[in-house]
Amino acid sequence: MEEIRRNDTAELIFSDNITLRGIVSDFSANRIVFLIMDDSVAEARKIKALSNLLVVVNTDYGLKKTYSSVIEELDENGCITVENNPSVPVIQKREFVRISSDITFKIKKDGMLFNCTCLNISGGGIAFNTSETYFKLNERVQIIFQSKDFEQDIAVEAIIHLIDKNKIVARYVGLNKYDEAKIVKYVFKKSAKKLR
Repeated sequence: MEEIRRNDTAELIFSDNITLRGIVSDFSANRIVFLIMDDSVAEARKIKALSNLLVVVNTDYGLKKTYSSVIEELDENGCITVENNPSVPVIQKREFVRISSDITFKIKKDGMLFNCTCLNISGGGIAFNTSETYFKLNERVQIIFQSKDFEQDIAVEAIIHLIDKNKIVARYVGLNKYDEAKIVKYVFKKSAKKLR
């Protein structure tokens, strides 16, 4: 994974449904050292050497994935070291990093626009709340992200996946690579700011 750089954010996804969030602290040709984020340290203590995982790193060139094995467990500096191993089978829990966000955006449905506030967002979907009760499970809507949060307005199709009181989760459908890259870039910029 020669595209990775120090401070790139990543998810370390293990086959036993543990997902750790971290940032690249150091790397060589086939080894990567991850500084584990505070919210993942408790889970990271459960990980043992030789555990297999899928590493998903957000690089300047997009998401890069590699199968790996843990070669050094969580150390006193809060780091885990992995070694690339493309022959290891791993079950992937989630494709995209998800972060908390409070951006506002609009949803277009039946020719009407609804104001919504984001709860969390990823390259695969968004959770939000709204005072509107106009949405139904499995219906198709259009989400309109505004240029103040992204480099330009982005309109994406989505399916309402979950409704829980005022919390609604929608998954993007038919998202083109250009719009996906804009959303993922926003997610990782926001994630990087939280690490500072």
